[in-house]
Amino acid sequence: MTIQVNYVPGENAVFDSAVDSQQLVQVKVEMLDEGSNDTTVNYVLYNGYLSSVSDTSDMDQVVTRSYVFTPENQVSAGILDESVVELYRGDWGVGSNGNEFPSYQGRDGNSFVKIAAANAPTGVDMLGITNLDGSNGTQLVMNKTGTPVLNIRNFSTASNGAWYKVYTSADKPTLTELGAAAATDLSNYVPITRTVNGKALTANITLVAADISDVYSKTYIDSNIVPKVFQLNGHALSGTALNLVAADILDVYSQTQVNNTFVAKTVTVNGLSLSSNITLTATQLTDMASLAFSNSTYVPKTFLINNKPLSGTNIQLVAADISDVYSRTESNGLFALRITTINGYALNSNVTLNYNDVGTYSKAQIDAKDAALQANIDTKVTITQDLLTINNVEDTLELDMSDGKRVFKATLTAAVTQLSVINGSGSNLNSQTITMCLTQGTGANKISWPSNVIWSYGREPVLTFTQNSIDVIQFLTVDGGSTWYGSLLMADLQE
Repeated sequence: MTIQVNYVPGENAVFDSAVDSQQLVQVKVEMLDEGSNDTTVNYVLYNGYLSSVSDTSDMDQVVTRSYVFTPENQVSAGILDESVVELYRGDWGVGSNGNEFPSYQGRDGNSFVKIAAANAPTGVDMLGITNLDGSNGTQLVMNKTGTPVLNIRNFSTASNGAWYKVYTSADKPTLTELGAAAATDLSNYVPITRTVNGKALTANITLVAADISDVYSKTYIDSNIVPKVFQLNGHALSGTALNLVAADILDVYSQTQVNNTFVAKTVTVNGLSLSSNITLTATQLTDMASLAFSNSTYVPKTFLINNKPLSGTNIQLVAADISDVYSRTESNGLFALRITTINGYALNSNVTLNYNDVGTYSKAQIDAKDAALQANIDTKVTITQDLLTINNVEDTLELDMSDGKRVFKATLTAAVTQLSVINGSGSNLNSQTITMCLTQGTGANKISWPSNVIWSYGREPVLTFTQNSIDVIQFLTVDGGSTWYGSLLMADLQE
């Protein structure tokens, strides 16, 4: 027998463990009777082992895991009546422990229930019983931790109902819940029999000065007492004797201020009395120079010598400090000594060299030799044109090297043109170069290249397919045309 489930990582641990441990498991097989109005089910119950496991999957399909069940022995077999509902542990809270058998939290039948903390009147999980009769019911629950607290309520399909607390010796009502005052609250009250200055507390009391033995009346105070808020030179009348100082009296200096701020007239400055304003001169200042002496003897430090300040130290000027002077190094680099000669001529005046001084030919001699050489070239060398233009090339294109042409212009008009190079000459001591300018006459024209061409990077070039575009190809041979080296120089040129 194969048991197949959808594979979810971590969710098949029970089955996987049974395979690994070879733990004895029990499988019940039910076979429904297809008869009309038949509520019976045939069943058979086996003990056995899960002997193997395998996974299967495919694109866009759920991974499935299959377990092979091998029966060990038949436990029982028979017929079940579906009209009879079985009661299992955990149903309606019977036998629930909150772990492998979760607590029941519904209320659609008589049951042992759990009220979760979020819905409980105490804010913690509560356990109890639910009784249901038609559309109405009751609940009695107690919190599962802390001080036992009982709560009850009745409910209906239309209303959850309000919770009511059942007081116990462990959960007594508070004064607030009873609407009563605590004994400690009475400390704020006095007996009615108490009197205030001889007056009974049977009604509101109004005391006057005459009722209080050590109090002045307002009339007496207004006539004889000065309020403490009054001030004398900024000092409050606090009830103690005042001792005013100079700072408390306007336009008066204290002794300390006089000593710190003023100088006695008997004091002299460099022998001059302070009885009037004093003007000191260099005569009274024995260790100072007069302004006239300073001006005639000293230079201000603000003066600059070639932008160098007179900071009190000696100044050493160099050539860089003087704008129109060359340094020794610059002179050596820019000028020559008069004793130097050029091709034997002294530098005491301008020197003019001629061809005899430098061991060469004069211009007239060079012109004569050039004329003779040109005449020799004209009689022995024939310059020919090296460009051949071929229009409307179709199936074949031959590049003939025998007529001295080295540049070929061709316009392609066929879908595929076979290229060949003929009449190459030379040896491994001479090289030959061919340049082709290929124009796409109709567009998308191709070249079938010779087999003796070795291409740059080992790749044949792909011509530009656009009509009228120009591609430039170059071939080079160093063995008389047996092997050519080819490369694409330029591509997709537009005139």
